[in-house]
Amino acid sequence: MQDFTSADNLLRGYQRTVKCSGWKEATQKFGLNLMREIFSLQDSLRNGTYEQQKGAIFILHEQGRKRLVRALTVRDAVMQHSLCDTVLTPALSRYLIHDNGASLKGKGISFTRRRFEQHLRWHYARYGKAGYVLKIDFRKYFDNIRHDVLMQEISRRVADKTVLDTIQKVLAANEHDVECVPGINPDDVLFNALEHYNPDRPRPEKTMRIWMTALSSTRTKSS
Repeated sequence: MQDFTSADNLLRGYQRTVKCSGWKEATQKFGLNLMREIFSLQDSLRNGTYEQQKGAIFILHEQGRKRLVRALTVRDAVMQHSLCDTVLTPALSRYLIHDNGASLKGKGISFTRRRFEQHLRWHYARYGKAGYVLKIDFRKYFDNIRHDVLMQEISRRVADKTVLDTIQKVLAANEHDVECVPGINPDDVLFNALEHYNPDRPRPEKTMRIWMTALSSTRTKSS
């Protein structure tokens, strides 16, 4: 396993950040003092003083609904790119379902579109036009999942203490989002649990994940 705190890997994390947001003022300012910022970030990670900073908070209007977005600072984005690319993706990607196309090399939108078409053909070959597609979008997914369970699963496959401590700090900075933001109903932000899920009901024939969205196809509404 590579050292995500090495200067080389943090620099690669910065390059990844530039690809996404190189036009932004904050990214360009970070780049003006690049080596100083990289070594400062490296020191905080290695001596255990790293804490996720408070990024910008804004509202997007998406698919007819208001969505609260909390953007990472450049410093935190650099760290997370390095952490994911050097540690988490190599350690965890083999355990993901094949249809997970979220931010994985060789997958993405095109892969997900092809798999969706394959699922539709599978359903049509068996049921014809009879059937439904249920779209489930998990609001504030990472804020509201069981962080203790997530850490247990990651700890089974990643043993490095610096990595686990850093992940724990990132999760702690994003626990249950209970902020009251003007224009957004607090009830929509507090919980995303599927409280009325019945495990005894028949499972859908096909399920696929697109980022924090799930699509399920089934023959009848009741299933």
